[in-house]
Amino acid sequence: GLLILANSLLMGVELQYRTAHLLQKAPLAFVVGTHGFTAIFLTELLLRIKVFGHRRLFCGLGMTWAWLDLVVVVSALMELGSDIMEWTGAAGDDQGVAGVTQIRMARITRVVRLVRAFRVQRIIRFVTPLRALVVSIMATLKSLAWAMALLSILIYIVALIISEGCLHWYLEHAGQDLLTEGDLLEYWISIDRAMFTLFQSFTNGISWRGAAVSLEKVSPQLLWLLTLFIAFVAFALLNAMTGVFCNSAIETAQQNPDFVASSVISARKAYADNLRALFKTVDEDQSGLITLTELERLLTNERMRAHLTALEIDVSDAWTLFRLLDTNRSGSIEVEEFLQGCEHLKGHAKGIDLATLNFEIRNLGKQLFKMNSSTEEKLEVMRRQVATMNTTINSIPR
Repeated sequence: GLLILANSLLMGVELQYRTAHLLQKAPLAFVVGTHGFTAIFLTELLLRIKVFGHRRLFCGLGMTWAWLDLVVVVSALMELGSDIMEWTGAAGDDQGVAGVTQIRMARITRVVRLVRAFRVQRIIRFVTPLRALVVSIMATLKSLAWAMALLSILIYIVALIISEGCLHWYLEHAGQDLLTEGDLLEYWISIDRAMFTLFQSFTNGISWRGAAVSLEKVSPQLLWLLTLFIAFVAFALLNAMTGVFCNSAIETAQQNPDFVASSVISARKAYADNLRALFKTVDEDQSGLITLTELERLLTNERMRAHLTALEIDVSDAWTLFRLLDTNRSGSIEVEEFLQGCEHLKGHAKGIDLATLNFEIRNLGKQLFKMNSSTEEKLEVMRRQVATMNTTINSIPR
């Protein structure tokens, strides 16, 4: 990540230098730095191909980023090749051929340097918040297309009405009001100009006051139509579009496994840090162990009870909580026991907890059934033995 950031900064500094010194060649340090990063990125890509394999890398889950990295590396190698050809071609004997070659090399270099800007995207892959934003934006493109279609239809209808009215006024009053005619020609006289004016009016492209003043002289109804259009788009349509985009972005972030896993890991880490801080607070003698007495003090303190409630642990009996946390029955609670126990006691029962309990109950039922069957068999054997003994005793002559 730091190498990608350094490479991006180097490209910016190099471009700034070339802009400030148009007639000078870039220093050798920029060339060495650029191709040094090329070697590093090429080595990294080859190592990833060797470790993951080309099929898994370019056809697997993260194939989009892998293909982008490949484009970046290939463009960097093309830039290196163009630099080498420029250096070797500059020493040609034929000046005309050399001049043509240098022009072609300059064109190739410009194209490659434009593609080189894609290196900056590699930063996105290593920063989860940036990656989340990119995925969310990509998810809203479909909604954006439909929103732009709806907006275009609305703009077209309003522009058609206004442009038709302005055209009739212009034909009837030609040469009578040159100022108004100039405004109409600039803003409303054709359908394309009217649509562009409407689009600019709610995107801060122009101040729509000038366009509205010209309509006031044409027709008050057209002025009210423009006002209603601006009010509807600004207060209703754009807000509705923003809500749809936000909803799509949130749903995408919630359904993406990478982002969900990252948020779960962050939440678990923060929860564990809070539990460690609570453990140190309860462990008054700093022995690294919590005794039953210390735990009872915890539950008698209102502030500490509120802290446990905030951590989604609702236990009012100190002895019950102590037995649940002291898994090794040592008479004291270690920090790892405290963390694991509180993690299990957190919140309501989960699906896995209920499934585990159901499995254990069914397993216990099977064991009880086997035990009952075995007991009945043994009782039957004992009945037979008792019956045999009674028969034997009765057969003895008295």
